[in-house]
Amino acid sequence: MKYERIVKMTGDVAREGGDPRGSDAGALRGVLQCGDRGNSFGKENDMIEQWIREIKERANFEDLGMFLAHHGVVRATSKDGRRIREMRLAYDRRKLADLVREMEGREGIVAVRVWINEGLLRIGDGIMYALVAGKFRTTVFPVLEELVSRIKREIVEEKEYF
Repeated sequence: MKYERIVKMTGDVAREGGDPRGSDAGALRGVLQCGDRGNSFGKENDMIEQWIREIKERANFEDLGMFLAHHGVVRATSKDGRRIREMRLAYDRRKLADLVREMEGREGIVAVRVWINEGLLRIGDGIMYALVAGKFRTTVFPVLEELVSRIKREIVEEKEYF
């Protein structure tokens, strides 16, 4: 099984290789983990389910009313319709950490989690998971849409191979 380096951005502050529940606070909020492509917890939905459990454990339910998730995968065709074989993806960890903090500071938002796959990806591989938790859908939906759009526009670099 080939392993790719993946990053899960969490609400906990930890340095590369650190324990997300520990006290090793670093500049980046990410926890670097190894996992198989597109999936670091064994099943695709386990990551999102784990994030939901973690958020609910610390939640003030006066402020938490919903979770909204995004799971992006590598498509078989480019935006212009050409068939692709694979894609290479890289991203800026510092910018991602800053964006997560910004989104978590929005009115009505309780937590934001992001995981981005990195490296050479094949058709169907997971590219990104994003989760936004908040009080009302009127605040959560726009934040998730902005989060994913800005990650695609400002954070990741994608190269498709045809």
